[in-house]
Amino acid sequence: MVSGYQIYQQNQNSSMTKPQLLIMVFDGIDRFLNEAIIAVDTRDIVTAHNKLVRVQEILGELQACIDPTNRELAANLEMIYEYCHSQLLEANLRKDKDIIIEVKGLLRELGDGFRQARLI
Repeated sequence: MVSGYQIYQQNQNSSMTKPQLLIMVFDGIDRFLNEAIIAVDTRDIVTAHNKLVRVQEILGELQACIDPTNRELAANLEMIYEYCHSQLLEANLRKDKDIIIEVKGLLRELGDGFRQARLI
């Protein structure tokens, strides 16, 4: 059974523009990576794993949505997403907070770029 709140959330998300959705996705990535860092610090291996896998899944979805019409931009985004994905895989295997922090910085910078582009 779908609650009123779930219907509200679905309607709110479906009325968002693509740039708004993209920014929301990057905000979610940032939140999941923060949670993964905390989980690694507290040795909560299961939560760290789940949060890192979630971000890897999101990166896969972002890769699938790259618009190939601008080849240079598409190639650059593909390289960034692939690098971050492979780094998160390594971070998950080692439970390495430093790698997570590096990826978080890269993706935060990319998200900030999308935010700035939206304002232009």
